[in-house]
Amino acid sequence: MDEKEGLDRWLMEGDPWVRFRILLDQHDRRSEADEARSALLAYPPFQALIARVKGPWPPLVSHKSAGHPVHALNFLAHSGLDAEALGLEGLLRGLLERFGEDHLPQVKMRIGKAYGGQDSEIMAWALCDAPILLDSLAGLGMGEERAVVQATDLLRAMVRENGWPCRVSPALGDFRGPGRKDDPCPYATLIMLRLLVRYPRTARGEEASTGVECLLDLWQRSREKHPYLFHMGTDFRKLKYPSLWYDVLSVLDVLTQYEAARTDDRCMEMARLVRDKADAHGRFTPEAIWMDWRDWDFGQKKAPSRGLTFAVRRVLDRMEI
Repeated sequence: MDEKEGLDRWLMEGDPWVRFRILLDQHDRRSEADEARSALLAYPPFQALIARVKGPWPPLVSHKSAGHPVHALNFLAHSGLDAEALGLEGLLRGLLERFGEDHLPQVKMRIGKAYGGQDSEIMAWALCDAPILLDSLAGLGMGEERAVVQATDLLRAMVRENGWPCRVSPALGDFRGPGRKDDPCPYATLIMLRLLVRYPRTARGEEASTGVECLLDLWQRSREKHPYLFHMGTDFRKLKYPSLWYDVLSVLDVLTQYEAARTDDRCMEMARLVRDKADAHGRFTPEAIWMDWRDWDFGQKKAPSRGLTFAVRRVLDRMEI
């Protein structure tokens, strides 16, 4: 057995999520995929995510809140299952009904006065959450809904010559993140690119090209450019999963879905950095974790993670390295 066969076998021995994702792409193993699908739906950590998004949503107080339902829903949207399989049709319809007068998806937020907010709960949107909700709706089978397409186009049009800015709904007044207003927001740019790749028309557009160049330029100039306090230093370079924030694997996972980025030396440099973190068997161990995801195999730092290894290999395979 060669190294790749050994790695593949090891991956298939992991959580139902990894097994299902691998089998989903192999059309000659549909019966196995159906079995893995059933196992995934019965998997306790996966069931907990479904329960979290079906329950009351607390106010979003930080876009880095890894346990918030907005992130759980996005993970489910990238699981390979649709809304019907997950029993989320009613929830998604409810999200559509909560689009604001400006036709953009809203969530309940509470921004403290220390951060420029009013410390009260309001329905609002920001460019660091609205794209996540739209990506989730699209990933769960509602990407062609008129409201979702319209909202995606509205956000797409907010791009500037250097990427997407920090921008919020009128309900949040003058609030914005800790940065110069002319700077791009790296995280907003990242999740906008994640959304746009759902639509071939927008993924090939000028706006997406601008966003790709923004992230690649930030990597190339990582020692000098830190817009909105987003650095690409030591913490950024640690392997961490799932992709909830701004880190090297999250950025690579999005960029490698764009053909122009895959052939760019800057993207290749990032990919090699990640590749070189593998152990002798080609496996990857988390270097940082989200405590809210500690029930998953990527929620620890002591042993190689099949979930993380699958995510890294998917990126490196796109780069063909």
